[in-house]
Amino acid sequence: MTIRSVAGCIASGMVMLLLMFPLNDAICKPLVITIPACPSEDPLYLKEFVPDHPRLKIALSGGGSRGLAHIGVLEVLEEAGIRPDNITGVSTGALIGALYASGFTTDEITARLRKVDWSSAVFDKPERRTLLLARKGEQSRHLLTLRLGKNLAPVVPGALSPGQQLYENLLRLTLDAPYRPRNDWSELKYPLRILATDLQSGNGVIFRAGDITPCLRGSMSMPLLFDPFIYDTLQLIDGGITSNIPVSAARTSENDIVVAVDVTSPLKTPTPPIQPWQIVDQVTTILEREADTRSLDSADVSVIPELGDIAVVMPDQFDDIIEAGRQAMRKALPDLIQLLQRPEAPEDTVFYCFDRIAYRNDEPPPIEPPEEWLSESGARIGRIKTFLHRIYSLGTVRDASALYDSAASTLTIVCSKTGLLTDAEFTGAGLIPDSVLAAPFEPFFGKQLDFDSTRIALEGILRLHRENGFPVVTITRVNFDSSTGILSVCLDAGCLGGIRFVGLERVPKYLLTKEIPLRVGRPITRRGILKGMSNLYGTGLFRSVCPILVNEAGNDSCRWILEVHLNEHPAPPVRLGLAFHGEQMTKQGERLTRGFVELIYPSHLYYAARVVLFAAVDWRDAEYRLSSQADKIFGLPLTYNLSLAYRMRERNLYDRRHKSSELYNEARWGASIGVGGQAPTWGLITFTSRWERHENHYPQGKDELYNLSAIGVKLAIDTHDRTEFPNQGIKLESGLETAGRYMGSDRLFNRLWGNVAVFDTPIRRHTFGLQFVGATADRTTPFDERFRLGGMHSFPGLHLDELVGAMQLSCGAEYRFDLLSRFLADSYMGLRYDIGGSWSDSEAQISRDDWMHAGAIYFALDTLLGPLILQWGHLFDYGPLSSQDILYVRVGNQF
Repeated sequence: MTIRSVAGCIASGMVMLLLMFPLNDAICKPLVITIPACPSEDPLYLKEFVPDHPRLKIALSGGGSRGLAHIGVLEVLEEAGIRPDNITGVSTGALIGALYASGFTTDEITARLRKVDWSSAVFDKPERRTLLLARKGEQSRHLLTLRLGKNLAPVVPGALSPGQQLYENLLRLTLDAPYRPRNDWSELKYPLRILATDLQSGNGVIFRAGDITPCLRGSMSMPLLFDPFIYDTLQLIDGGITSNIPVSAARTSENDIVVAVDVTSPLKTPTPPIQPWQIVDQVTTILEREADTRSLDSADVSVIPELGDIAVVMPDQFDDIIEAGRQAMRKALPDLIQLLQRPEAPEDTVFYCFDRIAYRNDEPPPIEPPEEWLSESGARIGRIKTFLHRIYSLGTVRDASALYDSAASTLTIVCSKTGLLTDAEFTGAGLIPDSVLAAPFEPFFGKQLDFDSTRIALEGILRLHRENGFPVVTITRVNFDSSTGILSVCLDAGCLGGIRFVGLERVPKYLLTKEIPLRVGRPITRRGILKGMSNLYGTGLFRSVCPILVNEAGNDSCRWILEVHLNEHPAPPVRLGLAFHGEQMTKQGERLTRGFVELIYPSHLYYAARVVLFAAVDWRDAEYRLSSQADKIFGLPLTYNLSLAYRMRERNLYDRRHKSSELYNEARWGASIGVGGQAPTWGLITFTSRWERHENHYPQGKDELYNLSAIGVKLAIDTHDRTEFPNQGIKLESGLETAGRYMGSDRLFNRLWGNVAVFDTPIRRHTFGLQFVGATADRTTPFDERFRLGGMHSFPGLHLDELVGAMQLSCGAEYRFDLLSRFLADSYMGLRYDIGGSWSDSEAQISRDDWMHAGAIYFALDTLLGPLILQWGHLFDYGPLSSQDILYVRVGNQF
C-alpha cells in the first residue's frame, strides 16, 4: 500500500467520523437533500415539477405501411410507463409520431388508420358527393385528361398524383387531434420534430413549429408518386431521401438516450409489371443503406421489427405489423430501462447514519421510506434521492426534500402536497356547456389534486371540443386555488382572424372566400375547413388545395389565419374518352364504338364559369356542342348553361321477333339555355328553353322536317357515392316540357318524365338497388321526342332503344356483390329483375298482359380505364314480343 493510499484512507475515515460524530452544532447544521427538478413544459400550463432524468428521444423511420410497427413500439413504451421527451419522425414515422404526440392513444391511431382508404390517395379525384351536381356527370366519363401548354405541347405532371387526397386524409386526422399547437410543437403532449427534404437544395429540413399537416404531407411526398409539396420557398419531398432514420435530428444533447426504430424496406426482386413507385422505392433503399447503417450505429438502442418482405403500400395485415413492433420493443426494453436509470454521482455513494425518520409537521409522505433504512441505521444519499424521485412520480407532490440532521441522527422527509380538488370552472370559449366540460373532472372531485389525472381530464375537455367539430380550441391557462380547491381553466375558442389565398396566378380571387363556410370572428370548425377545401377543389381549377392554420398573434384569441395554398392547373384540360357497346355480336344487335374530345376553358373573369367544346363521334352517331356554363353566379347558388349543339343518330327498327327490319336517321341542331338554382352538392332545379331544327328520315319515305320551340323545368337530385356501381345514395331526374305555337314551334305537345335509382349497402360488400321509371307524352309528340326502352341499363332482353312509345313504366331490382376490391380494380357480380311496359298511345288502357318481365346476370370490372361489363339478359315470353336472350358487352364509360 502506498503512502498516498494510506493518507486517502485516513482522510475518508475522518470525514465519516465527522459525519457520524459532529463536533458541535455550529458546523453540523441539517443537510438539505434535493434532486434537480424543473417546471414542466406541459402545454396546459399546470404547474408541475418534473424530476431531472436522462431525456428519451425516439427516432421513427419511414417505410410505408411497414411504419405501422411504430404503433406497437409506442404501445410497449406506454405500458412500461416510459414517456418520450421528444419524437422525431420521417414519412410514415412522422405520421405515427405526430398522431401520438398530438394526444391520440395507440388504439385510436390504429382505429383511425384502418378507416383511411390509402389507395385513393394515389389516384386523386374529388369525392363525388362533394361535387356540385352539375359537375358530377363530368367526373368519370373520360378515359384520359391532357393539358396543352404553349405551342399545344402536352404538360407532363411531375408525379402520378397531386397528393390532394393524401393531404385531405392527413388533415382529417390532425383536425381531430386533442392537442393543437399554436406554434411551437413543444406545446404538444410530447414534443415533436418532422424531417423532410428540400428538392431545390437537397438538404434535410427539420420542422418543429407551425401547422403539422403540411409538414406531414411534405415528409410523405414519395417522388414520382406524389407532387413535391410547396411550402413557403421549399419544395418538400420524402424526408427519407436525406435521413430515413433520423437519429441525428432527434439527438440534441450528449446526454440524450435515442431509440431508433427501423422499418425500412429491404431490397427485393420486383415482380412484373413493375410500377414506377416500386422502382423509386428500390432506388431510394439502395441509396439509403449506408446512411441508415450509420444512423443505427449512432443510436443508443436500435429496434428493428421483423417484417419480412411486407410491401410499402398499405396492406391488410395491420395486426401482424403492429405485433412485430411490440415484439421488437419488448426485446429492447431491458436495455432501455437500464440506460434511463438516473446516473449516480460520486457523492451519492456517501452513507448517512440515522436512527430515526421524521416528517415535517408529523405528516408522512404519500409513500413510506424503505424499512431497511432503519434496520441498516442509515442509507446512501443516492437511495434517498431515488426515494424522492418516487415521491415526485406520484403527481400529488409539488415539492419534496429530505433534511439530514447528524446531531440528532434523524432524517426528516419534507413534502409539499397539492390541495383537494373541489370544483372546476371554465372561461373563454363558451362553445360547450360548463356542466358537460366538468364531466371529465367529476371522478377527481374531493380528492387530492393529481397532475396526471388532471392532465387526463384536461385532455377530455379538448376531446369534447374536437368531437363537436372545433379543431383549434386550446387551453391557455390553468390555475388552482388551494384555499378553495377550485381549478380554473381558461379556453381559447379559436376564432378566425382571416382567410388568405396563396399561389393564385391566373384564377381570379373574386368570391373565392364564399366557398369557405367560415366567418371572421367566429370559431373555426372542422366542417368549415373540409367543406371549403372540397368546394375549391371541386371547381376543377386547382391541382391541389391545401388549407393551413397559422397563428400569427400568439395569445390573441382571434388571430388564427386560414391560409389556403392553391396549386393552379398549368393549362386548360382536354379530356378524351372511348367506349364500346355491343349486343350479341351478330348483325341483329347494336354495336357502337364511340369516342369524344372535350376542351374545358376556365373563365379568367369569374372562377365558377367555363367554356366547353365537346365532340363525340361514332359511325352511327355524332354530337358536337359548344357551351358556356357557370356553377355559381356572383357566389350565389345559381347556374346557367348556354349551348349550341348538333346531334345525329342512326338506329334499327325491330319487329315483334326482335329482327332488325329497317333503319332510321335523326338529326337536330339548335340552341338551348337553362337557368336554375341548386342545393350545391345534391340538388338542382333548372328552367329550360330550346330552339331546334329537326331533320329526320324514316323508312318508306316518311321524312319529317320541323322547327321545335319548347320550355320546361327539370329537377335533379344526386347523392350517389359513385357514378358507376354506387354503394348508396339516391339519384332522381325528372322534367316537364311543353311546345306550343305561341313559341313558334311546328309541333305541339307536352312531355312529363321521371326516374329514380336508390342504392344501399346494409351489409358490407352486399348492395341492393331499386329503379323506377315513368314517362308520358301527348299523342301529338313527334317520334324523335318520344321515350325509348331497351338496352343493358334500360331493360335487359331488349336491344338498345328497341321500343319507342308515348308512355313507359318500368321497375327494376338489383343485387350486387363486391367480389374483390383491389388497388387497381374492383370486381362485381350482380343480378337484376325488371318489369315494365311501353305504349304507343299515352291514353291506352293498361292491362296485365302488357307487362314485360326480364332478368339479367352480369360480371363487371371497374378499372382505372373505365368499366368492363359482361351481361346476359333474358326477356320472358309474353303476348306482343317473343322471348329473347342477349349478351351485352360494354367497355369504357358512358357519355
